[in-house]
Amino acid sequence: MDLLKVFGPHCWDGAELWRIVEWEGEAMAHPVLFPGRTTREIRRVSPPGVGARLTETGMIISSTQIFLLRFGGRLSVIDAGSSNGKTRPDEPYWDHQNLPYEQTLASLGVRLEDVDFVFLSHLHHDHVGWATTAAERGWA
Repeated sequence: MDLLKVFGPHCWDGAELWRIVEWEGEAMAHPVLFPGRTTREIRRVSPPGVGARLTETGMIISSTQIFLLRFGGRLSVIDAGSSNGKTRPDEPYWDHQNLPYEQTLASLGVRLEDVDFVFLSHLHHDHVGWATTAAERGWA
């Protein structure tokens, strides 16, 4: 199994930061996030080139990712991704996924028990994955 795509470490002032990408691709048509705006308007304020997040056809390119921060002798996870084994028929890129989280972390010399803190930027399902567990009526 291929490992997740890792960017980093990015280092500054004694901190190391890795970006671990779960998924990246066309997520939605731009009017979903920017109703009433034309593709031309969106493109004018979007980054050009490799950093562009809008396809030629006006689809928004999005990603789900996890950040790993090592600082002051502590290891933190920032956002817990979308996780494995969840039923998401409306979102095929997350439906019953089986990603090599632990293997990817191991390639960075990290075990789950090494993590000191988990920070969740917000509680959408693509940010809380590892922080949830299977329960009788779904995920908790």
